[in-house]
Amino acid sequence: MFTHLDTVARSARERLGSSIGERLAVDGPRLDEARRLLSFFDGLSLMLLGTISPARTSEELTFGEDSAVLSLAWQETALALSPWPFEPVSVRVELSGSKLARSTFAKSDDLAQALRAATPWRWERELRKI
Repeated sequence: MFTHLDTVARSARERLGSSIGERLAVDGPRLDEARRLLSFFDGLSLMLLGTISPARTSEELTFGEDSAVLSLAWQETALALSPWPFEPVSVRVELSGSKLARSTFAKSDDLAQALRAATPWRWERELRKI
């Protein structure tokens, strides 16, 4: 889903050489599983905010002992997933953010000032089974 993160991770491994394995708290496959989950949920939050269009499928994700490629689709006001990876039938997600007049800033101070001046907003979205 987010191949840029794959490229960055691969580049970091190449720069650090084989010694990176000695410094990792987890092995390569577990680290890759964690990266895929983080990437998926990061993208999912952006989809729920409406800042990116929903992907049709995820990368293969590992939940405990099971792995699956998830399908995603909007159903009315909820984002539906299949297969459903959670125990409850649906999950309510609270979102908060600030709408900024611009999307780029020359300096981090300009961004910080715009965030302080922006009106915060909150709403809920639902995740559910397809």
